[in-house]
Amino acid sequence: MKRRFLFAIIVFILAIFTLTACDFIPGMGGTVQPNDDPPHVHKYETVVIKPTCTEGGYTTNTCECGSSYIENEIAARGHAYESTVIAPTCTNSGYTIHTCSCGDSYKADETAAKGHSYQSVVIAPTCTEDGYTTHTCHCGDSYIDSETEAKGHSYESVATVPTCTEGGYTTHTCHCGDSYIDSETAAKGHSYTEGKCFCGAEDPNYEPPKEEPEVLVNTTVYLVGDSTVCAFDDSYYYPRYGYGTQLAGYLAPEATVVNLAISGRSSKSFITEDNYQTLKNSLKAGDYLIIGFGHNDEKSDDSARFTDASKPYTDDTSFGYYLYNYYIKLALDAGATPILCTPIVRAATDDGYNDSEAHITATGDYAQAIRDLGAQVGVAVVDLTAITKAEYSAKGFEVIKNYHAVISGKYDTDGTTVVPNWVSIDKTHLNVYGAKFVAYHLATELAGISGIGKYVKADITAPTIADLTPLAGYQVPDYEAPDLEGYEPVDHFTTTTDGWYGTAFGNTGGSPQSSSNGYIASEVSEGVFHVGQHLDSGSNKGKFEGASDGFAFLFRQVEADKNFTLTVSGKIIHSGSTNQAGFGLMLRDDCIINQSATGTINTNYVTAGFLCNKDSMNANFYRENTSLKKGSVVNGLAPIGDSFTASIERVGQSVTVSITYGGKTYTETYVDFDFFAVDNGYMYVGMFANRGTVVEFTDVQFEITGISQGA
Repeated sequence: MKRRFLFAIIVFILAIFTLTACDFIPGMGGTVQPNDDPPHVHKYETVVIKPTCTEGGYTTNTCECGSSYIENEIAARGHAYESTVIAPTCTNSGYTIHTCSCGDSYKADETAAKGHSYQSVVIAPTCTEDGYTTHTCHCGDSYIDSETEAKGHSYESVATVPTCTEGGYTTHTCHCGDSYIDSETAAKGHSYTEGKCFCGAEDPNYEPPKEEPEVLVNTTVYLVGDSTVCAFDDSYYYPRYGYGTQLAGYLAPEATVVNLAISGRSSKSFITEDNYQTLKNSLKAGDYLIIGFGHNDEKSDDSARFTDASKPYTDDTSFGYYLYNYYIKLALDAGATPILCTPIVRAATDDGYNDSEAHITATGDYAQAIRDLGAQVGVAVVDLTAITKAEYSAKGFEVIKNYHAVISGKYDTDGTTVVPNWVSIDKTHLNVYGAKFVAYHLATELAGISGIGKYVKADITAPTIADLTPLAGYQVPDYEAPDLEGYEPVDHFTTTTDGWYGTAFGNTGGSPQSSSNGYIASEVSEGVFHVGQHLDSGSNKGKFEGASDGFAFLFRQVEADKNFTLTVSGKIIHSGSTNQAGFGLMLRDDCIINQSATGTINTNYVTAGFLCNKDSMNANFYRENTSLKKGSVVNGLAPIGDSFTASIERVGQSVTVSITYGGKTYTETYVDFDFFAVDNGYMYVGMFANRGTVVEFTDVQFEITGISQGA
């Protein structure tokens, strides 16, 4: 109010001043004098006074002459307070302060101080420090109470005994880390026994006594198995060797190796052999039996050999059943130690070893069956499948082919040097280098088997390629498979039935092409075949004797991988009744057509027929590795008019020959017989006779029955 009053006074004074100064301004009450200046016009400057919290606002208009006036008055705004809350603390009260922008303020809502709120921390006494409790408020205020004295040390004692080189002492350690040592004693010094102290130190002056080598008792290591284990006697360029033939080279002389393995046998068929009886009669306590089957157990097309690897060993048709009951149990019952071997792989040109090459077939995994059996009955297993697979896969076919037998050699480009004919490689059977390679790995594994391991020589070494040598004195065969498409036989060798061909060859006593020598191998009418040799003069030609054969042969050419059957009926129509004559059916390695003179031939064959002697016959004679084998004796000779039936059947590696004569049947089975030593691609089967004997063959039935499963 005082301000308003003062302001009114000022305005009043200014108004009087204005009236005085502006006496001559029209409208302002002045009098215009004659000859005066023109009347004055007001020019106002405007000042706006804004309202405050306590004072009103207005606008002042002021002229330079001093005249002024006020307008636009507005009331005071009043206070606008902002509030700030001051929280109470432990020692100070709280309140809310309200403050206006003009500076005016006041307090309200006062609250009392909260007082201290302490948190307590107990400091436990240690061995050397007192304990106490600290009480601390969040405001920082604190105090200490509950003081306790230090506990003092509590030591645990550990005695360290003196050693040969270090003294002993007792360490006393408090849980606080404080420690001290006392009770120290001197080192004891070394005490040697047989040159060594119990602490491990060796006496530098000790000379050990000379150790006497362990005296090995004599033992026998028997091997049973198939052609990958057994011995051979063949005329290959790189002959076949089973790994059993090379094992002795890696064993001590106290271990006698007896290799009873036979080519072509399975765990099932081997038990029918004389060698199995030898094993049963010979095996004794302390001996070892190495069992190496598998290759031929796979032959599902041959019931005499097949065993099933997919079935448990408790099944009497399974592979495991035969291995356990006829070999493992036999050894255990005798007090001998059986050892199972998985079969070696077959060489694969594509280096793939996941199917039959590794013995995995539709009837089971034969290697895995052996592994499983060993684990189930607690018999050691040497995994030759895994060993050979790893070697063959890593090195590739071009390297590992050197482990395998090769049937024939050939002349190199110089025309004189003989080299292996790799077309004739035997992918199943090993040569001597391969046999040593497998035997070396077998011996290496045997070294880790209790008992037999001590018989393995120390520091054995693997064979080298230097061990690979061809057969001494090998001669490249002067032979080519007959060109049957271009064959133009002479009249006495003609046939009309497709696939049959006539010939005579070998030690024929003259050219078989000439009718003057009396040979015939001809189809004289449809389905009727005459085969043999006869001259009215009684001149008998051809023979079967130790060094060479000569005969008429009416034959079929059969591919090496084919199974077949051939059956015939025969009747003697001419008979020389002479020594060295023969007749019947024959399956052989090679065949010659167009022979123009007598020759020498002694290659492999089997017969379903008879070899005539002076007053008897031998049934089912055969020739193997140049040696003539005569077979069962039949008393008497076959006169003209006598009849017989004969058959030859091939299933895989098994060939069965049979001839029935005089009310009696003579049968032989040949397993893994070599029909490919000369002609690697074909076999030749047919009807034969010689030396004054001619046979009329009828009811001739030939059939290809499937694909051979091979070796």
